[in-house]
Amino acid sequence: MRFFLIPEKTWPRRLSQLVIYILVLSVLGGCSKKEEVQTVLDHGPGFSLTVPKGYHVDVQLNPNDSSTSTWFREDGLAVLAIDRQPIAGKRLKALQAHGNKRYLTSLGRDLQRDLGNRLKEFSHVERTTLKIGKKDALLFTFHTRHEGTDYKVYILVTLQLGEQAHEIMIDLRVPLDEAEQDKAWSEILESWQWGEAKAGGHGEEKKADEGH
Repeated sequence: MRFFLIPEKTWPRRLSQLVIYILVLSVLGGCSKKEEVQTVLDHGPGFSLTVPKGYHVDVQLNPNDSSTSTWFREDGLAVLAIDRQPIAGKRLKALQAHGNKRYLTSLGRDLQRDLGNRLKEFSHVERTTLKIGKKDALLFTFHTRHEGTDYKVYILVTLQLGEQAHEIMIDLRVPLDEAEQDKAWSEILESWQWGEAKAGGHGEEKKADEGH
């Protein structure tokens, strides 16, 4: 089982489908095997971050590649996913016509509407615009419930411009009752760097131009 890019006409649903997929993973996957695999972070995506301690790449359900990778926490209750997809067609035209901020604002509204229609439990929704490495980003958070457990979901979407524009999404789901539920998310944001990671270190960066 894995996530596939859906047709362009329904592109706002791509994010919500991935969120729902991540929620289901804890029931189907459990803890992942500790194997050496190539994740999206190892394919020169033009950014790097540090995966929180205790999270292990999933090798059972989601084939890791240059577009999508998923990590389970050791207890199987928390999941991190990174998704990087090219922007083309109508989406690219919308980005070129309206700019980064309006594109992300529109995406946030679409994501809230779509998730609201698809998730039975969907509350405490917040949409925040911010800068990550001096580039525009959208932070979308909400509470949901799955298999009897309440979760807080963090979704960060940012844009990577260049010869080929890409949309990057970081998705973290953590049980709501954990005292330090924001700690892992803060670690991810603080470790973010634009540029390629050095071999063997997702949180480290080679010197690179800002204009990816």
